[in-house]
Amino acid sequence: MKTLLRVLHYLSPHRSLVVGTFLFAGLATAFELIPPWLIKVIIDDVIQAGQTQLLAWVFLGLCAAYVLREPLRVDADSVEQRAGAASRP
Repeated sequence: MKTLLRVLHYLSPHRSLVVGTFLFAGLATAFELIPPWLIKVIIDDVIQAGQTQLLAWVFLGLCAAYVLREPLRVDADSVEQRAGAASRP
């Protein structure tokens, strides 16, 4: 517990970077979970239910999730590195 309090003390002047790091980490995690969910939708709701007219829309959503995931991951890494560099004495 002492170590955690000491780390929080060092990071307190950089609250915005720490909050940004956690925000981007949460968004990156959410974007990691979207593709498997969309694949489930394709299998359960499109193919098995025979609603092939939805296939194009769900596939476009899947492509968009993969495209948007990378820049978000890069931004998360960038904010994390800035927070780490700013917290060094």
